[in-house]
Amino acid sequence: MTHHAVLEAADEGISADEIRETILGGMIVEDYPDERRGPCCLVSEKTTAGRDLHVVVTTVRSPVRIITVYEPLPPRWVTPTERG
Repeated sequence: MTHHAVLEAADEGISADEIRETILGGMIVEDYPDERRGPCCLVSEKTTAGRDLHVVVTTVRSPVRIITVYEPLPPRWVTPTERG
């Protein structure tokens, strides 16, 4: 996880288990092939606890690198998969 991702997760109370669940069970809602940090994508998932989460991960490194995590909230997000 990047330092930014660690801070965001702590600030929003997002656990490592929730991040893992989002990556493993989520769907890619946006792809960023030309991102300055390297190709990455946005993964969205409703956790088993009912919480919508977004995780941005690299798509070329192994293991994946988690760039950021957050809850998709208005006004930036209308729904977890639709931007505002």
